[in-house]
Amino acid sequence: MWNDSVVSSAKEKLYSLIAPSCTLCAVIFLTGCSEPEAQPKVPSTVDAIAEVQSSSPTTIEPVPKVIIQDEADSPVPPEDKPATADVTPAAQPFEQYAGQSELLVAPAISIKDKDAKWSWPLFRGTELATGVSGSPLPPDDELQVLWQHKIKKGEIQATACLALLNGTPAAIVGDMDGLILALDLETAEVIWTYKIKFGYVCSPAFYNNRIYIGNIDGIFLCLDANGKLVWEYQAEMEIDGSPTFYEDLVLFTSQDSYLYALKAETGAFVWKVAAGDQLRCAPIVIEGLAFLAGCDATLHSIVLKDQTSGEGVNIESPTGCTPAVMGDLIFFGSEQAGFMAVDWKTQTRVWSYSDDNTVLSVHGNAAVTAGRVIFGDTTRRVHALDPQTGKKIWEAGLRSGVDGSPVIVGDRVFVGGLDGRLYSLSLSDGTIRWQKEFGGQFRASPAVGFSRLVIASDDGVIYCLGSTKR
Repeated sequence: MWNDSVVSSAKEKLYSLIAPSCTLCAVIFLTGCSEPEAQPKVPSTVDAIAEVQSSSPTTIEPVPKVIIQDEADSPVPPEDKPATADVTPAAQPFEQYAGQSELLVAPAISIKDKDAKWSWPLFRGTELATGVSGSPLPPDDELQVLWQHKIKKGEIQATACLALLNGTPAAIVGDMDGLILALDLETAEVIWTYKIKFGYVCSPAFYNNRIYIGNIDGIFLCLDANGKLVWEYQAEMEIDGSPTFYEDLVLFTSQDSYLYALKAETGAFVWKVAAGDQLRCAPIVIEGLAFLAGCDATLHSIVLKDQTSGEGVNIESPTGCTPAVMGDLIFFGSEQAGFMAVDWKTQTRVWSYSDDNTVLSVHGNAAVTAGRVIFGDTTRRVHALDPQTGKKIWEAGLRSGVDGSPVIVGDRVFVGGLDGRLYSLSLSDGTIRWQKEFGGQFRASPAVGFSRLVIASDDGVIYCLGSTKR
């Protein structure tokens, strides 16, 4: 019999092979699930090993590199609670995943404005998934790596969430081995960790002082700001898309084709609505309508008040992209049909953009402002189009393809490549203004908040960039 680590590794490798191609949307992670309408499970360390570490003040010596904290080397003893018949697989011993932080500049640079308005609480930063940061970043010539955190044997494909945890600016990241950790943005210290068996390809969401995230085993979790499990819910298949919120509900999609609505406070099941095929995107809510771009080559719209849905918009190709919204238009790319804009009010396609010389395959999500919609593709290019007409404004060639999503910060566009490089492009003309090679591959996207840029690589390293100038 295979041990758990072999099974987990095999599943991750299979996932990495099929995830880029929605035309191969095979069901890999089959689970014996409870009925979706069941009440959420009571938190238990039979379900997961949760590590919560309180940060203590750390003295940082003024030297180029300082190891400031190691994660715990031994698991927390399980709570004295009886196991139930339907439980999440037991977590592996936590020492397998121990990592360490390195502060690369000294002393640490204080974050002056600890206001939630500078956070990055959702996958694409805003409720409309615009990929635009409200937080400034230092000029390119001042930008450098302030710290990095290496997860031992880790792999990260998910974008970080940047939020205030009990007043502390923090980066919250999930990895492919089932680890969620919160890192202090100023010091790189581990605030807390939470571990279950299977990992995450979607970004956490921070809402009302709680963290919400789903994993590749179909488990949707709610943690409090201290990293303690509040509730969990079992969907029927893998969860690839990050959650969003509507009134008192948390919404998320699954490869089982459903859009789920749960009570955000308690995890109680409210309703679910099926699309035609697997869903890998985050739902986007506009004036009571939820929009979902699916693997059935359809843009679905669902009325949240009564869960009715229309015929949808034919987009000609499967997609896992999360739509971005600006005004009356929704923007997203697809696996084989290029990039397009749809009027969400009339639910008609306004324009499409493709390449006559090659198939334009888009895996990441767009970033959009009033004058530009930006996206990357697998053929080593970043594109800027006019949002109203779809006319090309500029095209920038990179050294590798782009699986992640760009982020707009002022007059710059930041994007990570599969060559492990982070690029800063001019928003106006696409000129490469700055680039840095890190190693590994960037399948995750940048997150920008509190004057910091955080991005994680597939070799398990989380990087935080900023300025050393005060």
